[in-house]
Amino acid sequence: MQHRNQQQESHLPEIIRLLSTYHALSRMQLEAFYPELPQQKLLLLLKKLEKTGRLTLVPERNLVLHTGDSVPNPSTLAAFWVLLDFREDITYHTASDFPVTLTFYTQSDAYDIPGQEGAIVPAGNLEPPEDALQYGVTSLLPFP
Repeated sequence: MQHRNQQQESHLPEIIRLLSTYHALSRMQLEAFYPELPQQKLLLLLKKLEKTGRLTLVPERNLVLHTGDSVPNPSTLAAFWVLLDFREDITYHTASDFPVTLTFYTQSDAYDIPGQEGAIVPAGNLEPPEDALQYGVTSLLPFP
């Protein structure tokens, strides 16, 4: 049992890094990002981090903020849902600068998610993947 608690506690630095990168996420997004953690355990870890001043919980909006003055970005929240669709294949992900909200890499591709609603862009590919239409790909941008 102690090993299991230590394993779950190891998520604490990961959660902090995730929130420092994206500034605000919903609890549902964190639950989807950490499916191995039971919902109650994740909530206990979040409360522990809040108690130590490492994050701020906003239960009335179902949000977790990196700091009390973090402002949730709707584009980032929407882009993070797309990232979760690819969660199993992602090797690296990060927030990006305008006009791209989020960038992530899989073993074979790199993706930029623009800040406006509607498009996931396979970076550097000439053709979008076959399932891209379900994500609303409308154009391809070169990857710098």
